[in-house]
Amino acid sequence: MKGECSADDGVPVSFISKIDFVKDGAKEYKYYVPPFNFGMVNNGIFRSGFPDTSNLPFLQTLGLRSIICLSPESYPEVIAEFLRDNGIQLFQYAIEMSK
Repeated sequence: MKGECSADDGVPVSFISKIDFVKDGAKEYKYYVPPFNFGMVNNGIFRSGFPDTSNLPFLQTLGLRSIICLSPESYPEVIAEFLRDNGIQLFQYAIEMSK
């Protein structure tokens, strides 16, 4: 299902899917939030902006094996740990951007 929901701060965010599940007798929903500017380049190849922790459940569904990062900024430790825990290799090539 594709649509919109609100983040904790009230800002609408897009989600790709909503999964229904029952926990302690009550129906709950889990939203998968893609990173900013996410899109498929080719079958199994994706591109996006820098992910944050709200995107990790979504990224886990993709079965990623590697990520190429072109930003000179280091990945935050919580995201680097997620990559290690999920066997995802990070290749970082610090490219300075200019407009």
